[in-house]
Amino acid sequence: MSRIKSTYFSLSETFSSKEKRGNSRHQYYLSFLLFFVLILFNAQKNTKDIDILFTKTQSLEIRPAEKAKVSFELLKKATEANDEDKIKFALYHISLSFFRLGKYAESIKYCDKVLERKGSDKYFSKNHAVRRKSLCYYELGLDEKSLAENKKGFAMASEMDKNTDDYHIIKGLLWRDKADLTDSDDSILDYHRKYLSELLKLKKPYPGIASISGAYNNIAYDYLYVKKYDSALYYLKKAEYNANIDKDSTHLIFVYRNFGEYYEAIHQPKAAINQYTKGFEIAKSYKDFKMALEMSDYIRAAYLKIGDRENSIKYDKIFFQLKDSMDVTKRNELNQTIKLMEDDRTKELVKSDQTKYWIIGCILFLLLVVSSFTLYQFYKNKKDYKNFTKIIADLENKSIPVDQQIFTETAAEQNLITSNISDEKENVLLSKLKSFERKEQYLSPEINLASLSANFNTNVNYLSKVIKKHKDNNFNGYINELRINYINNKLKENPEYHTYKISYLAEECGYNSYSYFVNIFKQQTGLTPSKFIDYLKKEQSKKN
Repeated sequence: MSRIKSTYFSLSETFSSKEKRGNSRHQYYLSFLLFFVLILFNAQKNTKDIDILFTKTQSLEIRPAEKAKVSFELLKKATEANDEDKIKFALYHISLSFFRLGKYAESIKYCDKVLERKGSDKYFSKNHAVRRKSLCYYELGLDEKSLAENKKGFAMASEMDKNTDDYHIIKGLLWRDKADLTDSDDSILDYHRKYLSELLKLKKPYPGIASISGAYNNIAYDYLYVKKYDSALYYLKKAEYNANIDKDSTHLIFVYRNFGEYYEAIHQPKAAINQYTKGFEIAKSYKDFKMALEMSDYIRAAYLKIGDRENSIKYDKIFFQLKDSMDVTKRNELNQTIKLMEDDRTKELVKSDQTKYWIIGCILFLLLVVSSFTLYQFYKNKKDYKNFTKIIADLENKSIPVDQQIFTETAAEQNLITSNISDEKENVLLSKLKSFERKEQYLSPEINLASLSANFNTNVNYLSKVIKKHKDNNFNGYINELRINYINNKLKENPEYHTYKISYLAEECGYNSYSYFVNIFKQQTGLTPSKFIDYLKKEQSKKN
């Protein structure tokens, strides 16, 4: 009996231990499965978040500051997921945000970040980054660099699959960019036709980045500019049709603007006002304040031409209300975007702390750098002094009045390019520019192309063309050159200016930003303001 009992307990213990081992194995499998499910769920959630941010970044109606915020969020998520394609995509769209805010140096910085990265690039972010760098250089007045980047963009596009929509979009955009970078009317029309030709090869519509309406509208404007009104009307109708089909409200505004210019050119001012008003209403409904501002400027000028003072004053008030509102909005957007940029820099600094084990190697490398820098500084000082002597020589050689210095070639006025600007109107604008320079109105920090055009009772396109032709510069480059020449003269002729702070000198010649003034001064002279003043002091001490 005891043997049976002991056998019973023995069997019972055996089954019990097997059951426990089975239960523990079962719990292990359940835990592993739960862990795997959690990882999969988090991965799917992260992928979904990235996809949402990716789609939002491409939205046509997103404002630059919000676009920057979304792009930085996408960059963070894509970095966590090690998604190289979307990392490059996010960096490019950060650069695009800075470009739209007029922060061209920061835009170039983020374009370079895209171009420095290796690996996959299925969204062709590198191609777009090269394009954006070209446009940044153009806005900064660095035409040669701009054209070089455009040429590089074409070379990169030639390596793409030519049977894809991506190829035709990028190739078309490069032709459109090239049109912006040239002054020849025939070349501009040819490049815009090539842009349209590429877009017509697309397998499906892409409103926004590859707008068929925008391509037709560009060609229409080119014909307007050379007074071929029948051709202009043909392409305007094409542009309007495609904008309506694609529900492309942004380009429809531009179409109505050009329709307005067309009707003004054929002396139908009321029809022109009607078209401008259509564009204004669309811009207002979509809260596109920049275009609403431009359209209100056209409307007030058109009413003034037909003697409707009441409506002209009405839109004059709207224009300045919008301008004030835009100035506040732009400042807020800049502040928001700069904060995002600083946060990004802080993350980079935190990340750089992980490289502390390389300090010894860096110190050794630093010794080499210091010796190289000393040699570099020696040659740089020689070059800087050469630049300084050239600036002084140029200032001393300018013995004729300022208003005569800039317009010495009256023969050039006899070689006016074919345009819709009459000889008389062009001469009037030249005369007003002389007065503008003589009165030193360029020193106002509020001056911009739109306000000066309004002051001259003309439109931005006319004034921009006249400046480009007679100053061999765009508007920003023209103003910068006048301001830097002004402050150089002040520094040369008035030694007391040597003691002033750089920020005061910046304000004196019309710049609110210390850093922007320093950058522009260096672009114009090859020297920083401090270096230029140091050389002036040395020259003064030699004379004493």
